[in-house]
Amino acid sequence: MRLLNKRLFLGANGERADRSIAIALFLLVFGVYGATLCRTLYTGDDGDFITAMSTFGVAHPTGYPLFTLLGRLFINVLPFSNPALTST
Repeated sequence: MRLLNKRLFLGANGERADRSIAIALFLLVFGVYGATLCRTLYTGDDGDFITAMSTFGVAHPTGYPLFTLLGRLFINVLPFSNPALTST
């Protein structure tokens, strides 16, 4: 039974089928993420955080320094885009 299942689902070359499934799943998930991505400011503290990332400021008392630094990194990697979009 194991051999039969392996041949049915993996085909002749199991590694190639595994790689194809992984790539297809990645593209599907990335496509859904991109389609549902918020492209502008949202409610809550988002404006605070995006401003802090863009100016290296402090969002509010706790500051979230790691979040601010990582957001700044993404804003610098994609400088031609809207900071609200790149920090999402």
